[in-house]
Amino acid sequence: MFIEPHVIVSATVATFEHRKTLSLAAKKLWTLITKGRVPIIVFGPGGVGKTTLGHFLETPEERLLAMAKYDRSVETEEFNLGGPVVARVFVPPGQEFRRELTWPHLYTMLAQEKRALVVNVVSDGYHVLNLEPALLSELTNPGAKRKEILEAFLARGREKELAVVRAVTDHICKIESRVSMITVVTKQDLWWEHRDQVQKHYEHGTYNRCVESILQAKGAQGFHHEFVSVSLVANNLCTDSGEVVFPTARGYDENIQVAHQHKLMATLFALIKAI
Repeated sequence: MFIEPHVIVSATVATFEHRKTLSLAAKKLWTLITKGRVPIIVFGPGGVGKTTLGHFLETPEERLLAMAKYDRSVETEEFNLGGPVVARVFVPPGQEFRRELTWPHLYTMLAQEKRALVVNVVSDGYHVLNLEPALLSELTNPGAKRKEILEAFLARGREKELAVVRAVTDHICKIESRVSMITVVTKQDLWWEHRDQVQKHYEHGTYNRCVESILQAKGAQGFHHEFVSVSLVANNLCTDSGEVVFPTARGYDENIQVAHQHKLMATLFALIKAI
């Protein structure tokens, strides 16, 4: 799921060269998508980074500032390469009350395609704070037990992620399409210090049992899955007023970030080619 720091190339390679390589990788990815006509459908609860991922894949070297602020998606977004060719990458809103309006269409699309790539985005419960007004109210109460409140917030986020993957896997199991799936664990810069726990949660718990159920239903010829983690934008997780609630992990630097961004791109290449 992640690359340990001791195997990451150190800062001797310039950041500019990293970004340049990512840009070329993104263009190669879009060529594969548009020529092969492989639809990519991005699922996940609200506030985990789905739209940010779409912007990153579109133009990774130019979108960093634009991606820093969260805006709620209210309809399915479609990303393109900045030219006349529209790439088929669909990112629906993740808020529960909006899924009923947007997700059924994408489930139908999956069923009609011969092959597709599903990206399920999670973030170990580190969802944007403005989707939890009750949490912000709790934190301002006199005598509030901050640690317990925040742990409960993360636990609720993980439960939302499990609810989504259960729904998505249930639909994939019922269709005949050949599906590749990648789970992207975002906000790596926030949970890096306890990355072993995060890996265990996704790869050895309820989440992976849901993924394994697809493999059992469709077989190895009809389904393939990979885990990847990444930080798309390294930021403290703050309230709208700027109060830091979850700070970026100590020791997390740009070398770690870019190495995992490269791994994400490489995994997408491999899955699209394999479909």
